[in-house]
Amino acid sequence: MSPSPAGDRRLLVAALAALIVVAGLYLLSGINTRDESWFLQVVTRVAEGDVLYRDVFFGATPLSVWLTWPLVALLGPQLVWVKLMVLAAFAVTLVLTTWIVRRLGAGTSAALLVAAAVLVFATPHRSSFYPPLATSCLVACLAAVLVWVDGGPRARLGIAGAGAAAGLAFAAKQNVGLLVLAAVFVAVLLAGVGRRIASWTLAGVGFAVCALLPLIPVATTGGFSAFLDYGFTNKGTYTDLGAISYPTGFREEAVDARGFLRGGEVFDATVPAYHAVLYLLVPAILVLLLAAWARQAGVERRRIEVVGLFAAASAAAIFPRADVAHVIVVAPVLLIAGWYSAHLLLLDLAPERARLAAIGAGIVLLPGVLVLAAWPAIQIERGFRPSNLPLARGVLVDPGREEHMEETAATLTRVGANGPLFLATSKAGFYYLLSGVPNPTPFDYPLATAFGRTGQEELVARIRRGEIAAVCLGFSSGGDLTPRPVVDAVRTTMKPGLPMPLCRVYRTQLAQ
Repeated sequence: MSPSPAGDRRLLVAALAALIVVAGLYLLSGINTRDESWFLQVVTRVAEGDVLYRDVFFGATPLSVWLTWPLVALLGPQLVWVKLMVLAAFAVTLVLTTWIVRRLGAGTSAALLVAAAVLVFATPHRSSFYPPLATSCLVACLAAVLVWVDGGPRARLGIAGAGAAAGLAFAAKQNVGLLVLAAVFVAVLLAGVGRRIASWTLAGVGFAVCALLPLIPVATTGGFSAFLDYGFTNKGTYTDLGAISYPTGFREEAVDARGFLRGGEVFDATVPAYHAVLYLLVPAILVLLLAAWARQAGVERRRIEVVGLFAAASAAAIFPRADVAHVIVVAPVLLIAGWYSAHLLLLDLAPERARLAAIGAGIVLLPGVLVLAAWPAIQIERGFRPSNLPLARGVLVDPGREEHMEETAATLTRVGANGPLFLATSKAGFYYLLSGVPNPTPFDYPLATAFGRTGQEELVARIRRGEIAAVCLGFSSGGDLTPRPVVDAVRTTMKPGLPMPLCRVYRTQLAQ
């Protein structure tokens, strides 16, 4: 007897819930002292009264900050709030991905395989909230466009919702939003469904409303000019200095994955191994899309054109910095495209092999799911314990590393008691939060790409005038993202003092 539809739905809901729990526990098993902590620092400064963009650098559009602000303002700065928002975005993406593949013809087993692939290949990253939020909006936009393409009484609502989702994607991460809007407009051009002008208008209005509403607080608080600088006019610096080629990104992840072939490192290398495979899957999926598109007609051809457009937008969003964080965050739409292309080709060419293909995919995914599910236990067995850090309650950390963090923060607190202290290190956000030292500048993640057009010049001038008593210099003179003018100003104007593992402290003459 075949399972009932109600039984299938219960199985799917239970499986999705389990995957979300696994993702959440994985996120709680460690601290990212860079992106994740920096984002919390930005939201904390805004919650304490600083004006976003005017007083605090932020390179993305502001929706992620506004959504996280209530938690931090009401309950205090905790890394768990960032993790919770990342998990919420992942949960939305996972549910919408499953809904999309079901709409495209997946049975329960196939939908579960795609959901497991999203967990394994697009593992929730301990990072800022805005990239996974943009991905959720991207997937929501794809779902809405599919509703529109299929026609029916909800078609107009679908295209309006697609525009709104694209607007929210823009409000989360501007480049993703613009790519998604382009995918919507081209889909309307190609689909031949309804009236194009009317559909474009509905999508455009939805986009404008949802993209512009989150910018109203920016405009009314005096941060708009800095927003334009950080979010748009200075992006050329990011492209020039921060670019990572696709082959380079793959090589970096493949190096981390080599331990998968060595028994002693297999647990640590499992996730990087899947991510390295994802780099190989992306071009393969794009080829599969073209092959499937060439064999389809009618409604399936319209659907695969839509899926292909959104897959292309996702692939474009990887660049110019094709590191693993940028690849995995847009992977859900690419995985949808890969499944749908394979599904159509198998139906056309070898329907009897579909079951074998599903079994093979399940075998490939199973080790990744098991390692992610066991990760908290693995960390506890290695000695990790719930953190005692005031900003990391509930997070599993290495006690030895935590003790080192506390010692570093205590030293920075003493240094900061003698005057304004600037942390020139990629871990600045974490140590501002942990030490309680206020940042005398807008720059909490002081890489060369995160100063705007004139930020480094202004900071150098303040250093030379002696307005900053001390600088914790954690950059060497090398590296593409090193803010060289700042480093040179510190070394030529200030006196070297206390060496620390995190940095070397330099002081002004007046602070000696």
